[in-house]
Amino acid sequence: RIDALAGWCAHVLSDGDVPAEEAPVHLADLLVDSLRAIDDPSHSSLPSNFPALLRAIHEDSVATVDGARASDKTDVVKQRVLVRMLCYSVRAEASEVAPPRFLANSIDPAYFGHAAAHDTALAVGRKKRKAPSANERRRHDDLSAALAGALPALLTKFGGDLAILTQLLVLPAYIIPSVYNLPQRRADFHSLVKKLAEFFAKSHDRGVLMHCAMSLGVLASSGSAREEAARVAVQDAADELVKTVGELLPLDAKGAHTDRISPRKHGSTLSASAKKRAKGKEKEGGESSEYGLAHAMTKLHLLSQRCDVTELFRSDDDLLQLVETMVAGITTRLTIQQERGLLGTLVETENEVADVITTVRAGTGFLLSCAAWKFTALVAGQERTDAADAEGHAAGPDDDVHPPADGDADEAEDEGDGTEGDQTVVRLRDALVAICGACFDQFRPEHAADGADPDDPGLVFADAVQKSALRASADVRCLFVRTLEDAAAPQLRACALLNDAPLVRGAVRFFRSNEEKLRANEVLEEEDVGVVDDLLAPLCRPIVTGWANGNRREAGVALGHITGSGQEAAARVAAASRMMKRTDGPRLLEAQMASLRQSYNDWMDSEPEEPEDGPTEEEAARFEEQEEAHQEQFENLEFQASRFSASLGVGKLSDPALEAEIVGFLAEGVRFAFCRSDSGDDEILLGGRLSFLSVVSKYVVWVRKDAEKRTAVGEMLDREDHALRSDPDFPEVLEEDLVTLADFRAALDLPPYVDDGTRATISVAGSATTLAASTSATTPATTVGEGTPTSSSAPTTPGSRGTPRSMGTPRSRGTPRSMGTPGSMGTPGSIGRSVRSHMSSTRASLSPLLEEDASGEGSSRATSTVPGNSVGESSGGSPEASGVVRADPSGVSASEGSNTQYSDLFENVRSSEGK
Repeated sequence: RIDALAGWCAHVLSDGDVPAEEAPVHLADLLVDSLRAIDDPSHSSLPSNFPALLRAIHEDSVATVDGARASDKTDVVKQRVLVRMLCYSVRAEASEVAPPRFLANSIDPAYFGHAAAHDTALAVGRKKRKAPSANERRRHDDLSAALAGALPALLTKFGGDLAILTQLLVLPAYIIPSVYNLPQRRADFHSLVKKLAEFFAKSHDRGVLMHCAMSLGVLASSGSAREEAARVAVQDAADELVKTVGELLPLDAKGAHTDRISPRKHGSTLSASAKKRAKGKEKEGGESSEYGLAHAMTKLHLLSQRCDVTELFRSDDDLLQLVETMVAGITTRLTIQQERGLLGTLVETENEVADVITTVRAGTGFLLSCAAWKFTALVAGQERTDAADAEGHAAGPDDDVHPPADGDADEAEDEGDGTEGDQTVVRLRDALVAICGACFDQFRPEHAADGADPDDPGLVFADAVQKSALRASADVRCLFVRTLEDAAAPQLRACALLNDAPLVRGAVRFFRSNEEKLRANEVLEEEDVGVVDDLLAPLCRPIVTGWANGNRREAGVALGHITGSGQEAAARVAAASRMMKRTDGPRLLEAQMASLRQSYNDWMDSEPEEPEDGPTEEEAARFEEQEEAHQEQFENLEFQASRFSASLGVGKLSDPALEAEIVGFLAEGVRFAFCRSDSGDDEILLGGRLSFLSVVSKYVVWVRKDAEKRTAVGEMLDREDHALRSDPDFPEVLEEDLVTLADFRAALDLPPYVDDGTRATISVAGSATTLAASTSATTPATTVGEGTPTSSSAPTTPGSRGTPRSMGTPRSRGTPRSMGTPGSMGTPGSIGRSVRSHMSSTRASLSPLLEEDASGEGSSRATSTVPGNSVGESSGGSPEASGVVRADPSGVSASEGSNTQYSDLFENVRSSEGK
């Protein structure tokens, strides 16, 4: 019956012009699910009858249709269907009968994450279940016994079919290790290990290599009596790979391969063929040394993900010697590309450049795996020490516990002998930071410029290695999180990555130069989730993990994609925002301000250029389109602010700590709206940022009902308003900006600004306009969210972005224009060009700003200058905390002036260096 079902399924799947290699055999999973769901045991037991499944595969009978022999193509598809049914049935059965966490402990979690979306068996295996019953244990034993005896033969039979082989190589993880303890299974175990080692040594397919490494890792750590044979196979494979890497990786200053021996000191020098490859290329048709190196590094990386390869070295010195070789070899290749280019210097073809990219990516991954294994061992050892200490403290007075001698007590009080910073895990961490920094240095401003050729080899190389560094640096910062500096053990304190500023600068700069790829998801019918995984996820992970000491500017860059980048990006950012709020709500509020200011600066910087006098109709039409796009960008910014505000609570602020911070937030928004300079640049047009009040107004809902808070914000607004109107340049302020100011007052339920005690005055270009008292009562269109207070500044929905607003959204920062006819363009946009020129240094795509303690001694949140309200209590740390550093494209860092920080409300503390 199984054979007949497989033959029918193969006939259906191979019908038509579909080649056998492209037949959708994965649909056989649905057949297995259907059989298992039937109530009749005579049918539901078929997928669990593994001896029958294996016999159908081994007999290899021809496929028939209505009693007649089917085509050869159907026979091929039938074999694949049978193997697919076997593999899927094994996963489904094991997930149902295996002990809790059996699969999660045996199979790479990355494999779970990739396959669970398409594999209901794996999804079920991840659920919490009770301990298996006696019947379930018997079923698992039967499954294991059937697979243990059949797997070696199956691997031999289908060794040449990658589609089948990659499925079979996963099956060893589902076998109970104790099955191999039986004497009759000894030969099966050794045969299986031998086959896995052969495939791992000879294959060039990444899927085969990954599954071989996974199965070898499972067998080598299974706890069975025969696991030593698997460990020997892993050791031999690692030795050969380390030897190859040691031969091919080192380069001299000119980019030529050296004759250095392997760092494992095997005593063997380069073979004649290896020396020949090291000089360039082998004979026609042979592979280059860079391909051989990339292949060896990929294998070593995959093996390190599944096995603790740090235990395969004789000592830590041998491991560190390999690490030094890797750092030197990889950074040399990156330097050659940066200075001269790899093509024509080290390699001759673009395929070989791709091999260098693979080497960098795999080398970074290998070092990360080694650091993770070492750090895990360090933490586990410390936990054992803490447990032993706890038992000692719990001992009674009559127990045989002796206090340490005087000399021992002095040593116990010492916090370390000074060698913690030189421990292996710290040196591995520093090696990773060095490689990531070298990768980020591949960035060039011309790569992010409009019109850059996406197929340019230099751009492809720089993009690939920086993407690898982005992911690796995120993992390094998550692994060696800054909060480790508060650990009791000096070894753990030494692991804390305190100076992550270079990694943050490089990551944000690369992200900003590629975020248009994320923005494209907003208009795509089917979103590119891979872009979110490659760019946004690595940026968010370390922010969330270390948010207690998180970087607000970096978080602001990520938070800006809560809108305008598609649903997947919005969901990820919203999830990250919730976690950040639970950790430190006030810091999240500051990050939101950083994000809004950055988005606003981007909007100002993207103002379209006005055509010169007498534009053509085509130029006028183009300008109108650019103006519409600019207006839509501002509406998106307002919607972003609405989403931010809605995330703070429903009806009331969900975090009590935010109650004291919201006043400082609004006060900082007011200060920024009236500020005329940025980062020490020349002053911009007076009132040129008043439109920012329309953005900040989305938060007014949280203070409107509190008279004390509303008054505190109003007092600062009055001071800034008075200074604005007292400025000699006040006649230059645009009327639309003053309307925005008046509407902001109305949103706060504040009276309009009165200069003579009887009326509000607006002066534009020397003329006075009297506002009636009703002006202050102007109310924007009300949007009521679920559970959100009804107000003019309540968060809006995406559908409301296009509705008219009364907050005076500006068309631009230039002078008013008349577009009635091409000739009536008004005055040239000198004001707009002035704004653009003064904002150029804050262009975020190439100059991300980093507010971080360069000395790594913590961060501080200053006390608000608003009477009776605190923007945040000091969280401790040094006076150097919260310095703002600019990372320009050339890699030169400069301190920012006070006007680009959160002023005295948010960033009151200045760095003692360079300010």
